[in-house]
Amino acid sequence: MWKISREHILIAGGVSAAILQIAHPAVAHGVKNHSSFRQKPLLRLRNTLDAVYSVAFGSREEVEKTRAHIARLHTPVHGVFPENRSYSAFDPDAQWWVLSTLIHNSVFVYERWVSPLTDMEKEEFLREYRTFGEVFGLDPAHGAKSWADFQKYYEEMIHGDLLGSDPVCVELAQAIACPPHPVWRGKAVKPLHFLVAEFIPSPLRERLGFPSDRQTVRALKTADRIIPKILPLLPDGLRFCRQYCRAAEKAASL
Repeated sequence: MWKISREHILIAGGVSAAILQIAHPAVAHGVKNHSSFRQKPLLRLRNTLDAVYSVAFGSREEVEKTRAHIARLHTPVHGVFPENRSYSAFDPDAQWWVLSTLIHNSVFVYERWVSPLTDMEKEEFLREYRTFGEVFGLDPAHGAKSWADFQKYYEEMIHGDLLGSDPVCVELAQAIACPPHPVWRGKAVKPLHFLVAEFIPSPLRERLGFPSDRQTVRALKTADRIIPKILPLLPDGLRFCRQYCRAAEKAASL
C-alpha cells in the first residue's frame, strides 16, 4: 500500500472513482441526503483521500482517530429512497463497492503511468486495503478475498443493472464532473473530462452521460505519452503525497 498509494498521480483517477461510487444508488442517496455535495461536490473525494492517507501512512493513534471520525459521520446516514429501498452508510455491499472503486482505480492508474504490478503485489494490495475497509466499519469477512475474485466482482458490477440505475446517480455524477458552483471551477476542470470519459468503463460511462469520443481518446493518448516520462524526474516532495514523505522520514530515523 505504501508503494502504490504514495503516488500523487493516483489523484488523476479520483474523480472517476468518486463518480463510480455514487453510481451505486444506495451511495448516491446517502450522499445527496446527508452531505453538502451541491456546494462542495468534491469534498467527499478529498475526505476519502485524507482517510486513505491516514490509514496507509499514519500512526495507530491517527488510524483510530480516523475510525472514530468516520463512524460519527456515517451514523446518521440512513433512510429510504424510491421503491421502498433503504440505504445506510453501514450497508456492507455499498461499503464494499466504495472500497472497490478505490482499489481498482489505484491499480489502474499506477499500472498505466507508473509501472506494472505483479499478481502477488495486487493480492497484497487488496489484502492491505481491506484494513481500510475495517476502518469504514466493513466486516473483514465481506468481499473478494483474491485478486481474481475481485476482478470478477468488479466486472459484474460494471456490466450489471444496478450502477447508474437511479436518476440521482446521474445527477450527482454530472455535479462531480462539472461542479456548478463556483462557475470558474467547472470551467477549470473541463480540460480534464477525458479522465472521466476514458477511466469509467463502458457501458456505465454512457449511462451516466460521459461518452468517449475522438477528443477524449486523443487527450488520454497524450497523457499516456507524457506522464510516464515526467514522473521519474520529479523530486519526492512533488511525486509522493506528504503523508508518505513524513512516514518515510520517521521510519528512516528509527
